Amino acid sequence: MRLSLSRALAGLTTRHPRSVVLLALITAFFCLWTGLRGLSFTVDRTDMLDPKHPVQKNWRAYRQEFGSASDYVVMVKGDPEKARLAVEDLGQRLKAEPQNFSSVLYRFDLPELLKSSLYYVSLPSLQALQDELVRARQLLEPLSARAGLEALLRSLARPSSAREVAERLGPSLPVMNKVLEALVVSLESRGETSSPTFLTEITSDIPDIQELGIKPGQKSFYLTVDEGHAYVLLLSARDSSGNYASSLSTISRLRAIAEQVHRQHFDVEVMVSGEPVINADETQMALRDAVRASVYAFALVGLLLMVVFRAVRKPAAVMVSMLVGISWTSALAAWTLGEINLLTINYVTMLVGLGMSFGIHILYRFQLERSIGLEPAQAVRSTLGMEGGNFVGALSTAVAFWALYFTSFRAAGQLGLVTGSGMLLCYLSNVTTLPALLMLLDKGRNQEFCPHWRWMSRTNAWVLERRKWVLLASLIVSLYSLSWVTRIPFDYNLMNIQADNAPALSVERYLQRFHFSALYGVMIADNMEEARKLSQRLEIQPTVGRVASVTSFEPRGYAEKKPTVEQLIGLGKGLGLPTFPPIRTGEDLENLYNAYLAARRQAKVALKVWRNGPLGPEADRFEGLLNRLDASLDADNPGPMQDAMKAFERHEIGQVALEMRLLKEQTSAAPKVLEALPPELLSRVVSPNGRVSLRVFPKEDCWERDALGRFVKNLKHVDRNATGYAVLVYYYLEDMRKAYIQSGRNALAVIFVLLIFHFRSLRTAALAMFPKLLGVLWMIGAMGWLGVSFNPINFLSLPLTLGIGLIFGVHVLEARNQCLFRDSTGPAIVLSGLTTMIGFATVLTAEHKGVASFGLLMVLGVGANLLSSVITLPALLKSEPGLIER
Repeated sequence: MRLSLSRALAGLTTRHPRSVVLLALITAFFCLWTGLRGLSFTVDRTDMLDPKHPVQKNWRAYRQEFGSASDYVVMVKGDPEKARLAVEDLGQRLKAEPQNFSSVLYRFDLPELLKSSLYYVSLPSLQALQDELVRARQLLEPLSARAGLEALLRSLARPSSAREVAERLGPSLPVMNKVLEALVVSLESRGETSSPTFLTEITSDIPDIQELGIKPGQKSFYLTVDEGHAYVLLLSARDSSGNYASSLSTISRLRAIAEQVHRQHFDVEVMVSGEPVINADETQMALRDAVRASVYAFALVGLLLMVVFRAVRKPAAVMVSMLVGISWTSALAAWTLGEINLLTINYVTMLVGLGMSFGIHILYRFQLERSIGLEPAQAVRSTLGMEGGNFVGALSTAVAFWALYFTSFRAAGQLGLVTGSGMLLCYLSNVTTLPALLMLLDKGRNQEFCPHWRWMSRTNAWVLERRKWVLLASLIVSLYSLSWVTRIPFDYNLMNIQADNAPALSVERYLQRFHFSALYGVMIADNMEEARKLSQRLEIQPTVGRVASVTSFEPRGYAEKKPTVEQLIGLGKGLGLPTFPPIRTGEDLENLYNAYLAARRQAKVALKVWRNGPLGPEADRFEGLLNRLDASLDADNPGPMQDAMKAFERHEIGQVALEMRLLKEQTSAAPKVLEALPPELLSRVVSPNGRVSLRVFPKEDCWERDALGRFVKNLKHVDRNATGYAVLVYYYLEDMRKAYIQSGRNALAVIFVLLIFHFRSLRTAALAMFPKLLGVLWMIGAMGWLGVSFNPINFLSLPLTLGIGLIFGVHVLEARNQCLFRDSTGPAIVLSGLTTMIGFATVLTAEHKGVASFGLLMVLGVGANLLSSVITLPALLKSEPGLIER
């Protein structure tokens, strides 16, 4: 049957070469047009998993209910106030383009929650504040009088006995020390620096609230990390389809706006990141790498063929035939896939690297037949009649790829389907289009140049003469390589395979320090009560850094805090707001100074009593502050005093007034969280159905496999339906690894069966597999020697090398006892191996480190296969001629 098919192809291409070429070119242009129109790129890594995978189904359900799957992240880093102004500018610019961006979130405006802000304060802080207000009452009441600080000082200076003064002022001594310290700091710096307010510092018992840096009276809050030195802005794309073109357009516009803001606020950094940006940058880099590698491969292989054959047109015919096959494959990809992802984007590079060997063997054989005097038509018939080895090589390589299709990893299956089918289409174009082109390009000369590379023949003879040493060397290399089989590490970290200078990765690494990562988990609760329970269970998990949900804005311990809150509100209502009239004249300063001296005399009287009691440390502090204050006062130079008093009024007394005003506005009613949150935040955490989402961020670096595994295990322990990018990436990597191993085993078995059918001999089939297995083993040894690790991209080379390069061993066995380099077999094998290696070597130029390492392993794998086929296998056959069946 194969012979009949070869004769039919020979007859077609020799009798109607122009028709064959014309039909090939027409179909190629149509298929290329179809491919360009029908293929799109996706940056959504989650699409690489099987849609039926439980994790994928949970993720799709989440996306359908809550809208956009992941946020774009912009980080503004610098001086806190300058960064705040920059993020305000950025947020306004983004909101001005609703056609591109949605759900822009960088600031919380929560005026309603502000009225219940006491419930967000920890109970110890509430109790401390209550105690502080009781102790400070006799200080705060005079401050509300018109005379302000002067009235306070005169109230402290009322004549009394030492014990009466100590008892009256003792409870307020800690507060007086804070007031005095604030005044001293202001005087010593002439108003240029200030100290914290003399009321107790308020801390929240909710981490997310505490991180917002809430201050009394504050109505707007920002997403900040690193103690306010970095502001975080979140947004969604209006088009959330994951389509490459739309994602690229969104990111391009976002970066342009970020650059505008940076130029306006040049002293802060503005950086764009987030899972969509990381994925899009990686896809764009891979696409750029794939195009560059394909162009380089075509150019270098074409140049090599032109040099070897000392011609231009016939080597160009090989390239044209290859392009025809790739064009046919593009249409197939459009019809079967529609979208290309980060993995399938490399199918063209693979076809260029692998499919060129078919054309080289055909051209070599054709030139050889022509060089001995055969007419072009006879040469074509003779060449196609000996195409069995090429067909087996094409089919075995296709099988190696097709084996990926039957795995659970969707992206690998898509790559296997397209590239495996593309191998056969490239073979078809080489046995149809190429012979027809050779018929048209042949000038009818009786002699055509065919490179024999006699030095190869001499080298081959030298090797065969020393076959025992060759076999011994092969054994030593194999044993060394065998020692590395279980020791080659697998680097699962997806950040390690991307370019080092990717700005999105820099932002990701920085935010990870604050438990803000693109790898997070997602859980969905049916209602707020269930969300609270999930949040509580998650917070005690050892790998969970923080839980972000609407429950983060609910106060904790409402019932326990309510009595204290009511008492504080009552205290606040009984106190007036502090006032401090501006000091304008020397007379005002003199009156204030005299009031201070009177108050000082009274305080000095009480010092001895305080020192002998529990207030001893506070008394010592009080005396030290008085001495510092005396040293700062200069009645003859009131200018600095006036500046300091203005600063004291503006900051310390003004801040106390602000806190007191906030206290008077408080209500004891429970806050209505869902009604108070802005829509940009609410849409992210509550669905239209009322269900609540929780985003769970890891404590560890989950780009590392072990940490990711622990995090996902904790998530699944709390909720077996947990999803999110962390869970998806975990299963994506696991399914990828399993798919490659499974496909390698499957391909090996099927290829061996194909070889048995081809040679009709179990022994010969085993001999054909021998250099293939040896080549894979040597590739692993080379990895160990070079210190190269497997990663999610280059691990694909392991199953592929089982099918790629098999043609070398098949051709050697078909030559049987002939010297490889007396006819076209040996040179063609070497040349096809070199072109395949050149094709994959161009991938080493990739910026994407994972893709570049894949190119390196393929070069090592093909090179090892070539050496084991043309050196070790002939030496073995020469040493044991009875191994091969005639």
